[in-house]
Amino acid sequence: MLEALSAAPDGLSSSALARDLGLSTSTAATILAALNSTGYVERQADKSYRLGPGLLRLLDGLRRRYPLLGVADVELESLASELDCGVTLARVTTDSLEVILTAGSTEDLDNRAGHRVPLDVPYGAVAMAWQDGAAIDEWLASSKSGRSATARQRMVLDDIRARGYAVYGIPNDADTAIAQIHDLLASVATDATLDAVRSQLSRLAGVVGGRILHTDQLAGGEHRSVSYVIAPVFGADAQPRYLVSLHLFRDAITSTELARRGDRLLACTRVLTAHIAGDDVTG
Repeated sequence: MLEALSAAPDGLSSSALARDLGLSTSTAATILAALNSTGYVERQADKSYRLGPGLLRLLDGLRRRYPLLGVADVELESLASELDCGVTLARVTTDSLEVILTAGSTEDLDNRAGHRVPLDVPYGAVAMAWQDGAAIDEWLASSKSGRSATARQRMVLDDIRARGYAVYGIPNDADTAIAQIHDLLASVATDATLDAVRSQLSRLAGVVGGRILHTDQLAGGEHRSVSYVIAPVFGADAQPRYLVSLHLFRDAITSTELARRGDRLLACTRVLTAHIAGDDVTG
């Protein structure tokens, strides 16, 4: 309900919220009454509801849980403006990547705060690249890939560690890739309670732009088709705690321009790593 109100700054009526969220009018009214009593929502003169000032009391707790809030807003907005692309910050959990902040245009790919992508092969490669051998073995085994594919993934992880970031290619053209991702996610937009379906679609969305390019493929003056460029923000244990992603989706980008964007991305992640007293092992 709070998310629905956050998307409607002018407010929504109790009946509209009930309809949009699939609740009975009595249930919606009960929830709104409870939220209103805490100040998390406030009732307006026209009897609609909007977010209330009581939510400000939660900010300190959010900042403690997500210490990058604030400084990350500035860094991501700067990246999005300078590189003319969408940018996301995702938190690395035990089994997924959770988007907590966006900048620039990411709506076409459904990359909004709260969106989760499973740490599958190959999409979770950046989060896994600095793990120990046993953790990597377990992660690769979960993909049930053949021996040759597993060997390639190990090379990919080595390459990511050496470069400091991953570059994801596009199997088709950028417009087709974006359309595929959008259609996959939009197909469940009318029934957001189907978490299992959304999770599967997220997996498929990762596969659409999931071919990681090796250094040898990025060398020379040829133009490359690139979807994402992703780099880690490290914690004190020298493990990725967050990932910053550039949503490029360019059909043709030179290796020189790609390297410039990669360097700018690393400059951003190093600022964020320093802010949380992390141990940056990318040099």
